[in-house]
Amino acid sequence: MVIIIGTDQRNVLNGMQKVFDREFEKYGNQKESDIHNMDYGIR
Repeated sequence: MVIIIGTDQRNVLNGMQKVFDREFEKYGNQKESDIHNMDYGIR
C-alpha cells in the first residue's frame, strides 16, 4: 500500500515506474537461482 500526501499522484506513479524500469533492466536478466531471498524478522 502506498499513501501519497502533498504530491501529485501521477508524478509519484511516474517516478515509481521509472525506478521499476531501471531495476528490471538491472536484475531482469538474472536466473531465479541467482536471486537470494531475504528473510526479515518482525519484532
